[in-house]
Amino acid sequence: MKRPTDPALARALGRSTVISRHFYRVRSARIPAGHRVLRLAHLTDVHVGRMTPEARLEGAIDAINALAPDVVCMTGDYVAHSLQYLPRLTHHLGRLTAPTFATLGNHDHWHGAPAVARALEHAGVTVLVNRSVRFEAGGSAWRIVGIDDAVTGHHDVDRAWSEPGDEPSLVLSHLAELASVADRRGAALVLSGHTHGGQIPNGGVVERVMRRMGHRYILGWYTVGETPVYVNRGIGAAVFPWRTQPASAEVAGIELGPVGAPGAAVAFGEGVEELRSVVAWPGPPGTFSDEIA
Repeated sequence: MKRPTDPALARALGRSTVISRHFYRVRSARIPAGHRVLRLAHLTDVHVGRMTPEARLEGAIDAINALAPDVVCMTGDYVAHSLQYLPRLTHHLGRLTAPTFATLGNHDHWHGAPAVARALEHAGVTVLVNRSVRFEAGGSAWRIVGIDDAVTGHHDVDRAWSEPGDEPSLVLSHLAELASVADRRGAALVLSGHTHGGQIPNGGVVERVMRRMGHRYILGWYTVGETPVYVNRGIGAAVFPWRTQPASAEVAGIELGPVGAPGAAVAFGEGVEELRSVVAWPGPPGTFSDEIA
């Protein structure tokens, strides 16, 4: 499919290169008082290939680098229908300037998880396949837990949490339905993708279909037990190329810290504040979109 050059036409066809950047504050009682706030960027469902405009992927990487986070977290589905675009994936992800951690998704397993993992590693990304690592930022330690894809049955929760450590945990899981398990393990935050936010929401029809398919968590913030869960819309497409509002491409920036950390006022949801009117990281406040040339 030829890429539309007119921005209005591109939006109408769902092929826009606009990247929505959303910023949130999360304050969790599961993070010790005095723990440094962690600033992270969340990228998911890249689906490199013909279904995703390359300018959109390039713009997403630029947006993340401009954010200058402590860490980048990615939650699966880096390919769509072919491994032939993996060199592009490595090229673009290799431009990320912050330490980056990733877990895999169903499309990665369907089309060749070992090859996808190698492409990520060649880009400098640490791939967490049912394992965790200790990560330090500003003198405070965190545990980043990567659960492999549950859609294809490759998840192993016990193995993912087998490393010892009492650091507050940030969980990466392609499928958000594992959030209840992460909550029982004391997770401070779960990041997921997979649903594309419905991709082409249409008066609730797509959401009803997805719920019948077993998806409880489709778009945005949820609270599971004591754990906040964020389901990112992602930036790519797989089955068909179109994406429409409110499920357009997204990069999320999240401040994660203990209760009582600066800027902890709650605007919506328990412990979550969207940065709409606060002049704070990442600088320009609020939710906004950038047109990628």
